[in-house]
Amino acid sequence: SPIVLVVTNFTNGKDGAPALLSMREFECILHELGHALHNLFSKVEYALNSCGCKELDFSEFPSILMQQWAYNREFLKACTSHYITGDTMPESIINALIESHNWGLASSLRYQVKLSALDMAWAELADVPEESVFEGEKNAAKKYSIARERFEVISHNFTHSFCGRYFAGYY
Repeated sequence: SPIVLVVTNFTNGKDGAPALLSMREFECILHELGHALHNLFSKVEYALNSCGCKELDFSEFPSILMQQWAYNREFLKACTSHYITGDTMPESIINALIESHNWGLASSLRYQVKLSALDMAWAELADVPEESVFEGEKNAAKKYSIARERFEVISHNFTHSFCGRYFAGYY
């Protein structure tokens, strides 16, 4: 029988109140529950064949699928309530959450494309470059025709690329 743990580090409640999750924390728990369900429903003879050892697109699919429920109207109605009154979340708040989530989707996609291009640019290097990280990012943006409204060094966020199994495949 599989044993699966989901360990979190969410914001604590204040003055004896329960911990009230932010939407980011709510998305995170759904994402991690997707990984947990993936492992719970796996039936493998060897741990090496378990969920975490599969191709990344397959490994992340259940967690990203679960994460999408965070902005599903029916799901929000069914699993949220006011912590004191027990009232369901008002339709106006649900609408605002969904609208605010959808509003930034194009910008989020654009940012993911930028990260993908940069991740691939780092993976394509055969040797340590002589240029600075800043110049490397600028050149990657040019190569993939990604407009940059401002320049910021973001490669330091790629710990998953430089010291993990995700290198040039995460995005």
